This record gives sequence, structure tokens and C-alpha cells, in this order.
Amino acid sequence: MIVHGAAGTGKTILAQEFAKRLEISGKQVLLLFYNKSISAKVRGAFDKRGKVQVSTFSSFAKRLIETLDQNWWNAREKKDDEFWHLELPSRLLEIPKKLLPRFDAVIVDEGQDFKPEWFEFLQELLHDSTKTFFTVFLDEHQDIFHHWESFPCSPAPAKKVLTKNCRNTRIIVDYLNSIYPTGMLSFERSPVGVPIVERTVGNAIDEQTQIVRDVKHLISHEQISPGSIVILLNAPKSESCLAETRAIGGFKLDSTYARYDPTARKIYYSTIEIFKGLEADVVLIVLGDRFQPDELPNAIYVQGSRAKHLLYIYRRVST
Repeated sequence: MIVHGAAGTGKTILAQEFAKRLEISGKQVLLLFYNKSISAKVRGAFDKRGKVQVSTFSSFAKRLIETLDQNWWNAREKKDDEFWHLELPSRLLEIPKKLLPRFDAVIVDEGQDFKPEWFEFLQELLHDSTKTFFTVFLDEHQDIFHHWESFPCSPAPAKKVLTKNCRNTRIIVDYLNSIYPTGMLSFERSPVGVPIVERTVGNAIDEQTQIVRDVKHLISHEQISPGSIVILLNAPKSESCLAETRAIGGFKLDSTYARYDPTARKIYYSTIEIFKGLEADVVLIVLGDRFQPDELPNAIYVQGSRAKHLLYIYRRVST
């Protein structure tokens, strides 16, 4: 089955709950993600000694290959797309079936980030039984890596579509739909929320000044916890307007890459490649000058849907 769902419709929660229910019924389950951060977050919900194995696809593949060939993984150039598209799937498919781990169910979240060749391999991990499950949760509108093509399965898989957004305020949902329509609907009990804040800046200095001012206001006047604020950069920090910024309002500015903790006494920055699939109470999107006009709607949808309650957008306009 393929479960299509717009942002905030509960795909990860459903994937996690499905895995738990299968485990209760005695099934061996492989629950896979693309993003390291969301995989780590979900892994904590399961007993390490239980029947659900939680991992990113890359970590799972690496462990599997290294049990057979300790040196193969480290000898490859993994920044080359050919590695992920051809070399890795080919190496995995070369593993004798008798040496593969076998599962009653394979559940994939963030399926739009998986390559078709990965799906072909993963289907080989199912027991030779008619009572197995292969379920993929995805949002093709969040295919920021341009991996999604189709799910290689014959006959065609069953489909389910999720449309009810349970993460964002109604104002954020309406705003995102107006920019990039996906058909998602607000949950009936979602709060209305407050208007989106859109800032126009002329250069990197103005951008940094405005971001610092807004963050200080949120912490000092709106009583927002520092850890619940995430600044999404569309460039490496060293190349962004925050390159020289180490702290804001006395709180350290830290990357979410190592560990994201919304209760921490720090302010986080990230990129959508790292933060996709996660959420924060307050998100500030620094669009910079990376996007072409026709790319902006999708970028704002993917990044803006990370914000549960407050969304700030900074557009750089040359004067």
C-alpha cells in the first residue's frame, strides 16, 4: 500500500503506530526513514530488544553490507549520485537471499526520498508468505531530492490519501494552500493561529538585523522558549546572513544536526534537508537568493509546514 499525505497529516505517527500494532501481533518489522533526525526521534519510542527495527535506509544498508564486506562502504565515494542510484542497489541485490534478514513487514516513511532501486531491494526482505506487509508513506510534494518516480510493484499497490492537517494552525494551512495548493484541510480542532509574518530585506546585513530583532522579541515579549525556535537557512550557515552570529539574546545559536531538543536553552538553525519531517513551534524561513521564482511556492510549502504555530518568512529583494 502507498499512503499519500500532505504535510502534517500524520504520516510518521501512522507509520509508527502501524509498526507497534504489528509488533504486538508478533510480526518482525523494519521501519525505515530517509532523514537521520526523524529516525532517531522515532527509534526512542521502541524497545531496542523488540521486534521493530528502526533505521535510516543508508544506515541499514551500511550495516548489512559491512557484515559481509567490512571495507566496501568506506572505499566508495558516497557524494556521487551514481553510488546511491546504481552502486549501492547493485551491491545489495548481490547479497545471497539466505544471508538477508527477513521481515513480516517493511514500512517506509518519507517514501518520496527513496529511489525506486531501493524499493526493489527492500521487497526482497519480506518472508515468502502471503501474510506480509509493505507500506510506503509519502508526500510527492516534498520530493526535494528529486528521487520519487514510482513504486515498482506489480500489480499496482493499493492507495490511501490523507488530507487532514493536524500539525499547523488554520492560518498556516490556508496560507500554504494559497501559495502551493495540495488539497490539505485543517483539522477541526486546530487553533486558528496568528497571521504569517513576511519580511522583505535588501541584503544580508538587513536580513541578519531583522532576524535578530524578531527572535529577541519572541523570547522577551512573547515568552517563547528559545529551543522551540528554528531558523531554516537555504544555504550553509557560513554562507548565510548568520555566518558571524554565534548567539541571539544571550542564547547560543546551534545546529539541529547533532540533536534537536525543543526544551534546550538555545536557538536552533537548520536546513530543510536536515529538518524535513520534523516540526517546531516557531519557524523562521530565510529564503536568501537560492530560488528561482517558479521554485518558491514549493520551497515555502515544504519549509513553512514545519511551523506548528508561528511562521516568519524573509525574502531578499534587490533594491
